[in-house]
Amino acid sequence: MLKVLLVEDETLVKVGINSLVNWRDMGFKVVAEGSNGEHGLSLIKEYQPDLVITDIVMPKMNGIDMMRKAKEYNPDITFIILSSYNEFDLVKQAMKYGAWDYILKLNISEESMKEMLINVKEKIISSNKKINDETMPIVYDTQSTSIMRQEFLKSILENNFDDRKYIDAKLPSMKLELNEAMMKVGLVNTNLYLTESKYNDKDLKLLDFMIIEILNEIGNEFFNCYFLKLSFGAYVMVFSPEVPAKSHETDRQIKIMGNTMLEMLKKYINIDAAISISDTYDSYLSLPQALAQAKEAMDILFYKGYGSIIFFDDVSEKNSGYGSKQINLKESLPKAIEICDLTLINNIFDSIVYNIQSANMSKHEIYELCNQTFCLCDIHLGEEWQIDSKAQIEDKPAVETVYKLQTLREILEFIENYRNRMNNFLGRKHDDEKHNLVWGAKKYIINNCMGTPKLKEVADSLNISAGYLSSIFTKYTGMCFTDYVNKVKIDEAKKMLKDGQRKIYEISYLLGYENACYFSKIFKKITGCSPTEFIKNTVSDNLYN
Repeated sequence: MLKVLLVEDETLVKVGINSLVNWRDMGFKVVAEGSNGEHGLSLIKEYQPDLVITDIVMPKMNGIDMMRKAKEYNPDITFIILSSYNEFDLVKQAMKYGAWDYILKLNISEESMKEMLINVKEKIISSNKKINDETMPIVYDTQSTSIMRQEFLKSILENNFDDRKYIDAKLPSMKLELNEAMMKVGLVNTNLYLTESKYNDKDLKLLDFMIIEILNEIGNEFFNCYFLKLSFGAYVMVFSPEVPAKSHETDRQIKIMGNTMLEMLKKYINIDAAISISDTYDSYLSLPQALAQAKEAMDILFYKGYGSIIFFDDVSEKNSGYGSKQINLKESLPKAIEICDLTLINNIFDSIVYNIQSANMSKHEIYELCNQTFCLCDIHLGEEWQIDSKAQIEDKPAVETVYKLQTLREILEFIENYRNRMNNFLGRKHDDEKHNLVWGAKKYIINNCMGTPKLKEVADSLNISAGYLSSIFTKYTGMCFTDYVNKVKIDEAKKMLKDGQRKIYEISYLLGYENACYFSKIFKKITGCSPTEFIKNTVSDNLYN
């Protein structure tokens, strides 16, 4: 027999655990009970238990300190932690010090305890070669009824069955307390994804488990409910209302249940969530359709935000983004960044936010607008900004981060945060006088590109010498003054060529080139093609777009 020590200051909890299972049949023997950490530590030294089941918060010495000291004395002891919902940080600390697993006190059942003991027994036997296998004659199925139910419901929800034969054959052993004539599917979507970078895989698994436990406990206070994980941070609920499907009382109870879930998830785990509910169905084979409805209703989360309870019945017009006005940032944003005009940059960001909030944009269009904005900023602000930006958003590009956000509010907050970081970044550069002079020169060239801005002319406008401007301009831009002037002129030429209102020689003259031949030479050097080829390519692109 494996020796077990219980350490818990609440007598009722100890009595409950002691009487919950037949310890001998499971291959265990409770050799002693402690009432606090100090008492528990002395019993560990006296009885040399294989397994210690302990509370965390106890008088004299807490469970974590007891476990840490016991591990110094005997590192082979296995610990299981008893915890409450509001002790996540303590459980996390206990797991760090080597606890094998944990049990939520309010959810201890015969089934969960048996499953835990089966698994921990296998762990102890495999790690302790001194234990004779003959002392463990009982072998149990490691898959509990609860797990089998989850797998069964998951198979149905994934539409793995074409007919009822398999379902009818399995139903009796599943012992599902569902009224098949009245079944609904709910979807609980959380912002747990925001915590991914804060916790390791073990912590996230713990959070995941605690969420399901909270949902399960609350859900079954109202209806017969079964929960399973759909994906990271998203959970499916299959349940049966006890009153007619279209009853106002059913909707009222669902709202009370949902609000309680939302409140408890926020209170105990500090995560936000939204809940969507399908119509009522009268067959297990219809559950995939019910899940599809719950997912469709959950799409409204993007606009309504967390804290919502959304019924499929209430989802009428979806926001398709018809009539939305797309913003073209490809010219305005790079130009504003080029001359580091913070006022212009912020005006552009104001326009982006206004359009997202007011222009009836679809979810897809909003993501695409963000993608365009952040890509342009990353490209034109350069490598220093990219390194600085990634360092502030957990080493991930802004584009990658924004696609993970699930609500409009989160996206708007992210845009505002991004804008503030960019303002700070450019503001630091504004403190450098040489940067300011170079930006001033760029601004002068851009505003006067239709003429022929000379180095001395630009330097005079900045009250510095031509030699000094030439030196700092090359250092801060990576190109000489003349090359930059040509680049600006050719960018302007491309706009006029696309517009198609002027001949090539007219554009050459307007931009201050001596003749069209010299203009074409400079154009090809910078773009890789002649003005004529550029026009042909533009016409071709327009035909296929």
